[in-house]
Amino acid sequence: MSSSAHRVAYASVADGTLILGHPSGTHVALTHDRVRALDPSSEGPVVLWDVPWEEVSALAVEAPESRVRHPGRLTGSIMGLATAAGLDWEPATAPVRVRAETAGAVLEAECVGYVGRGYHRPRARTLAALIDPLVADEGVRAQLADPVALLTRVVAASGAATEDEIRDRLATG
Repeated sequence: MSSSAHRVAYASVADGTLILGHPSGTHVALTHDRVRALDPSSEGPVVLWDVPWEEVSALAVEAPESRVRHPGRLTGSIMGLATAAGLDWEPATAPVRVRAETAGAVLEAECVGYVGRGYHRPRARTLAALIDPLVADEGVRAQLADPVALLTRVVAASGAATEDEIRDRLATG
């Protein structure tokens, strides 16, 4: 699965699909009709689990937050300084955990994250506010057909003060 420049916190667009986690590692793909955990391999992605939205009763995403606007850039700068000083230092990635609940199972994916200690708090919280409406509303899920536009709305809504205002901005585009 190819990576894309369209990324907000722990979500990105790859091959026309909204991805939670880094697309080069274990990740969860959200389409208008399915929630699918995938693990890429050289032969092609291995499906860890695959559930139609109609069967999903709850979806939760856990990802560390950061006050730093671009935590990956900060980590890269620190790594450059450490290397210049002769220190051997590997940057950490911020994990993303996704849990989907159905009537008969709890499905979990430990997704590969991006470099940094966390994800910019306003954008991570806006993405989190999008999750419940995706589960509850087929109309909101239809927005997954254009994941770039959906992430653009997430960026615009991340300046909102309250969760209700965030949801309103996400709903109206």
